[in-house]
Amino acid sequence: MTTILGADTSFSSDSHKDCGGTSHTSVSRSNTPAFKQVAHTNLKSDLKEIINWLSEPEPESRFHITGLKLEDLEALEKELDSAGRRIRHDWDRNSCVATFKMPCAIHETGGAWLSRYADYITDALQKPARCGQPRVVYGASSNVTTEEARKQPDGQYNIRFRFKNGDEINVRPPRVILETSYTQDNREAVRKIEKYLCAPGSQIHAGIHVAMSGKITLIENFSASIAVYVRKRKGHVIGQDYLFEDAASDIDHEPAELSLELAKLMEDMENWSEAESPVADAVEPQSGSPQPAPIGTPDEGTESERPSDSPGSPSGFFHMAGSLKTADTTLFLPSPLRAGMYGKDYDIECRGQPILLIDENRPDLTQAELPPLVLTVYDFLRPCPKHPTEFLANLEVPLDLNWLREEIKSHLKMKRDDLRKAMAEAAQQTPGEDVLAHDSKRAAIDVNGRPKKMPGARAADFLKRKMPKPARQ
Repeated sequence: MTTILGADTSFSSDSHKDCGGTSHTSVSRSNTPAFKQVAHTNLKSDLKEIINWLSEPEPESRFHITGLKLEDLEALEKELDSAGRRIRHDWDRNSCVATFKMPCAIHETGGAWLSRYADYITDALQKPARCGQPRVVYGASSNVTTEEARKQPDGQYNIRFRFKNGDEINVRPPRVILETSYTQDNREAVRKIEKYLCAPGSQIHAGIHVAMSGKITLIENFSASIAVYVRKRKGHVIGQDYLFEDAASDIDHEPAELSLELAKLMEDMENWSEAESPVADAVEPQSGSPQPAPIGTPDEGTESERPSDSPGSPSGFFHMAGSLKTADTTLFLPSPLRAGMYGKDYDIECRGQPILLIDENRPDLTQAELPPLVLTVYDFLRPCPKHPTEFLANLEVPLDLNWLREEIKSHLKMKRDDLRKAMAEAAQQTPGEDVLAHDSKRAAIDVNGRPKKMPGARAADFLKRKMPKPARQ
């Protein structure tokens, strides 16, 4: 597995229409994550403010610098790199606000999970791929630039192709991005995914969202879910719903032969599309366009079984990471976009339904069998412009979620152990509940892990003892 760090990517000028509206997830937060904000003055001051923020004992989850132009941000990035401080951040061109995100172990669980599947997805794409040999590469902390902003998703899948004549293509921007909303609001994260997918010139195919309920405390009420969002499609139209792999147009090559399994699948799908059905009546796919495989997660109120007569994913073609027939369907959450909970003005949709990873208010679901998160071949591959009529099977690529759930549980335990340890140390250093020990340099904390409020005089005395002593001359 290869990881790309710090690479810049930009969207092309080919357009999908701008997205409007707001989107929400099914895991609710009790409040919006707090942030610290300063105004840009100069590079030295900005760097000092960031270092001070990172050094705080109880820092806010996000740090905003207002009035920061792109050239100032780029200079600040270089200074942070030189100081050994690589911090994920976003920047908005209209507001000139840079948002830095506090590193957090549980926030990184989604990216750590996604990075494990790069080789697996690469293997899954080998048979369906027709033009070039694909390789999926996981990247972290790489810039994705639109006309309005420059953002760093929490994770991303890039794709490369190698052809028989030795030519290689390194496709930018990424095909799939990840957003985890531990240090940002869930609604904000889905709006960001919408902008990734629908910004003018966007060529990102899918956005994965790991929604978290909020900051970890000793109160066991944490919850998390995961979902895949894609652009709404008007039909199965090449050049609009299914973009061409334009980078392959200048490479002399011939498409790979279909395997026997895929040749049979193509025949089955042609027969299926010709049969009288609502799908056949509503959509007439163009020749060679990727055919939609039924996605595994069911709609609300439907059976969880995959239709046995569907040609979309032939039995055993991929080693399935989980079975929807045995998974606990209570782990499927209502899709907030499909239900119109937050309005209907959006240009993305949730593929299937969000999947509940953990809900501490529902201990009965702790060991429930998780369904897989379903990606598809078209999340990564596109029709070739030199061979537009060649069949490209849009098969499912299921990703197992059990490792992610266990990793979240592990980080919950570690964080709470740290909170309990800090409380125990504070109790030992404090003679009484309201009396601060003379040598204590750490404020007592409450059950939520926040410093307890102190009267003004005592707080000033506490802060004075925390100040570093001046160096001797």
